[in-house]
Amino acid sequence: MLGTDADDSFTVMSANEVIFGGSSDDVLFGAQGADTYKLSSGNDVIGSFSLTSNDGISFSNGMELSFKQVGDGLLLTADGIHVTLLDVDKEEFLAADVIEFI
Repeated sequence: MLGTDADDSFTVMSANEVIFGGSSDDVLFGAQGADTYKLSSGNDVIGSFSLTSNDGISFSNGMELSFKQVGDGLLLTADGIHVTLLDVDKEEFLAADVIEFI
């Protein structure tokens, strides 16, 4: 699934998808299975990130990441990217090793 340069909101219906958010503010929902989110600039929300389904997030090599628990969500910040993972715990996320640098 490929987002656009406009603000997108979409739900992926098939499992094990690669989801590109695009360069705007997006709200993304994956399906069951191991979805991979590839993000660029913007303020994104991932509403269905699942550690038990082996979901993952890809960032460009060399990005400095920071992590902050905000209520029930986890805010990831890196070089113009701000993404909130709803209902994700920081410690569980970091222990799961779900970040890929490409």
